[in-house]
Amino acid sequence: SLCLASWNLGVLSWYLPLPEHVIELLSRVFRTGLLFVAPTSLHFCLILSSSLEKKKNQQGLLIAYILAILFSFFNWTPYFIAEFKQTLWGYSPVANWGYYPFIANFLFFIGWGLFILYQKYQTTTSPLLANRIRYLFAGSLMAVLLGSINFLTILNIPIYPIGNLA
Repeated sequence: SLCLASWNLGVLSWYLPLPEHVIELLSRVFRTGLLFVAPTSLHFCLILSSSLEKKKNQQGLLIAYILAILFSFFNWTPYFIAEFKQTLWGYSPVANWGYYPFIANFLFFIGWGLFILYQKYQTTTSPLLANRIRYLFAGSLMAVLLGSINFLTILNIPIYPIGNLA
């Protein structure tokens, strides 16, 4: 939740009447939350599904956090976000080549977490846990699908960023 809140504070800065250099700074600071959404989501899914103790999952989670840390450093370079452009609804960052591996990383680790939840849902005998996973899966799926629309604006595809609602 902290990661998502941080990301949204960065997105909020795009719509405020601030100088472009301030918007860029706030966006880079708060984008750190976005960079850690995938590993923290995977971590949560592993805990909820009681799969954290598996060696393969621990190694994958460690890789996810290490990649998030690397992307956090890369976030401060022009190779991640090239510039900010003015749109009808405010500013929007324009991705550079370094942003594409991040999107692949994001989708991979979110997908892995949802897959683990799906597997647990298929094997659980607890109606309470099954219900929790169903709600979490539905909410996560909607958030990922709608939130991913914001990636399109960053990739310079002119679409209103309805992902903010997610």
